[in-house]
Amino acid sequence: MPSYKRPLETKLVIKTMKAPSSDENLQVAGFGIINNFLALAAMIFDSVLDDILEIISSQKNQSSVQERACQLIYNICTKDNTKAKCIVECGGAHLITDAMKMFPEQFRVQQAACRALAATSNVDEVSKQAVIDAGGISATMEAMHKYPELRRRALQILSLLFLRNETKDAIADENMFRAIVNAMSHPMDVTGFFYAFAALKNLTLHSQRCSNVTFPVALSADAVLKATDALIENKDLVLEALGALWALAKSMDDLDGFGIHTLVFFLMKVIKMYRGDRGIKFNPMIYRNAFGVLVAMTEVDVDKFETHIPEIADGILSIMYTCAQELTGDPSHYSELISFGLKVLINMSELSLGKAEIIHMGGIVATIDVLQTYQGMHEIQTLGCTLLSTLSKDNLEVSLCLFETDGVDIIISAMASDPMNSDLQISSVNTLSELSIDDEAREFISRKGGLMLITNAMKNLKEDNLLQKNACSALSALVSNVPEDLLIKSQVIPTVIDSMKYHSKILDVQLEGLIFLHTMCIKGRKFKGAIANAGGISTITTAAKEHLTSSDLLVRAFQVISTLATLDQCQTMISESNFIFALINGMMANIDSKDLQMQACGALCALSSDPQNKNMIHLQKGTEAIVFAMRVHFDSEPFQTLACKTILSITVGDNAEASNNKGDVIDAIITAMEKFPSVF
Repeated sequence: MPSYKRPLETKLVIKTMKAPSSDENLQVAGFGIINNFLALAAMIFDSVLDDILEIISSQKNQSSVQERACQLIYNICTKDNTKAKCIVECGGAHLITDAMKMFPEQFRVQQAACRALAATSNVDEVSKQAVIDAGGISATMEAMHKYPELRRRALQILSLLFLRNETKDAIADENMFRAIVNAMSHPMDVTGFFYAFAALKNLTLHSQRCSNVTFPVALSADAVLKATDALIENKDLVLEALGALWALAKSMDDLDGFGIHTLVFFLMKVIKMYRGDRGIKFNPMIYRNAFGVLVAMTEVDVDKFETHIPEIADGILSIMYTCAQELTGDPSHYSELISFGLKVLINMSELSLGKAEIIHMGGIVATIDVLQTYQGMHEIQTLGCTLLSTLSKDNLEVSLCLFETDGVDIIISAMASDPMNSDLQISSVNTLSELSIDDEAREFISRKGGLMLITNAMKNLKEDNLLQKNACSALSALVSNVPEDLLIKSQVIPTVIDSMKYHSKILDVQLEGLIFLHTMCIKGRKFKGAIANAGGISTITTAAKEHLTSSDLLVRAFQVISTLATLDQCQTMISESNFIFALINGMMANIDSKDLQMQACGALCALSSDPQNKNMIHLQKGTEAIVFAMRVHFDSEPFQTLACKTILSITVGDNAEASNNKGDVIDAIITAMEKFPSVF
């Protein structure tokens, strides 16, 4: 029949089907004719859509009519997307599910309806929601349970319906998971398992966005592993299986009851098979998903993987080496899998065995190779530097290896390339701190620009208190024996003091800052003056007042002030800052800390050489504080000795204080002499 006559013939057929005398056989024949027209011409007119749907609705009790109607809907939806939307808008999804509910025992109806549901579910989000609202999920699950032949098609439908927009309402429940797992326990072809994995993955991802949805995660993951094991050479199936495992892994709260050994065995088979040396092309997406599974699970409980660390580390490092050394083309194609591989290694390095195995298997060199190959890729640079920081901590062998393999240059290059990346800067700063193993290493790092880059990181990321703390710690390690010209040029002293001012309430920053300042004081008069001129004394005073109950901080503060007090310039500034008030209050607030009392007496002894400060000590009742501390720490010979020396220094040449509490002071000194006669 010529194509131009088909619309007219279609209308005639529909008119006949709608006639009162039309019977079931005529209806079936009519749908068959329309189906044939549609299959040949891939067209149907808007004017007849309502009539077709009306006929379908009026013949709900006729199974053969419903079967042909579902076939027609399938043909329309697969050949004309616009008409498919119209069918759904006119209630087509409900017509399909009504047919499934009406004829649950009719296999041919269920088969045709499942095909139609798959087609309508694949049109757009609106059509997908219409199928869900029409009860498409429960109808599909019932058909899948009743008819093994329909499992593959049913799983296809579920994989489409579970691929949900984040804003959509929750549809998941435990029975859906169990239905998919049950289907996977039966024989299916590769396509059936592919749809099962996709359905499981999409349902899991949807469930993660919903509250109060519990599901059998470990059971589902075990089912995926069992189903995939015999089909591991099918690349597409393995990729989808790994996607499902990854989604499930993200939902795990613990790994109790899950077959870790089975998982690792499967992943190692995948890694060996798809790395490109067995005639199968290297597949970055497979490694990305495989490493993603390991990232998620090692974040849940890395201890469970301890016995498998050697094989996992070996597998990941071999792929990293392949990506860095052997593969050609755009490195960005492999960036995600490299990132995930590094994350797994970082997680495993939390364990002492993991750290040792990664080092033993060449993890340092592999990481450096990756950092060189993927320069400019910020996530890889950050993760690589983080791993190097973890591996180098308290490990001289690793530190030496980094020097021998251009590791320092790579780290410094990474810092310079991404100055505003706080994670990268923190990990790099930590690594450089660990690498400051001797004078030669410290000077090498500084000459390479390490000192300057750490200082710049503190300036650029001023609000990041963790970076500020770690940077101060790294600077304390680096500055020993570094040439003065480099220290002055880097503006390191004012930068640390500015950080302490900005983070005055952050105890860790204050502690590390004080350690750095003490290190600089030891270097000589020039640096003491630099600290004073940069506002260091007032900053230390603020820290002492702000953290009056922290004995650790006060000990550090008293040490720095004792050292600074050897300069007349600093004595004046200390007097003006009212540091002595904070010192004596700190003594009383931490009276049980012998170390603090020792440092306090040392600071008072040093400060008493200046007349103004000596007078301030009198006014603040410094001698009374010392006497009180002597009573508390009666059994400490070193403290009693230092306390007596300090009292002598404070009272020599000035009888005012001595006359006020002369009796208490004399009693304390006599008691100390009697307690420790060999000293006095």
